[in-house]
Amino acid sequence: MADTVTDDAHVIGIRGFMTDLTASIHEDSHRRANEAVARSAQHRAVIEQAKGILMAVQMLTPDHAFHALSRHSQRTNRKLTDIAQNLVAATNHPTTLADMARTICAENLI
Repeated sequence: MADTVTDDAHVIGIRGFMTDLTASIHEDSHRRANEAVARSAQHRAVIEQAKGILMAVQMLTPDHAFHALSRHSQRTNRKLTDIAQNLVAATNHPTTLADMARTICAENLI
């Protein structure tokens, strides 16, 4: 706790003790930034995988595959990353994968 010492209108000093939080704030900001970058990289990776799946299954260009994913995201009000994760997870189930790919692409008229 610290109190200011003034000479009528100006602060001329501080009485008490202060704790410099600069390093703690910097470390916290740095940690949060690193976590955000890691999450972003994970999201990009799964979206790229989903794009590749649509490209292979539906014979789309990369741009058309991304457009189909993002339009499906908008129409279903679901996060693009969630849709991409579901599509990637469906690679273990060929029938489900084919159905999902058709649904994603058919509604986008691609």
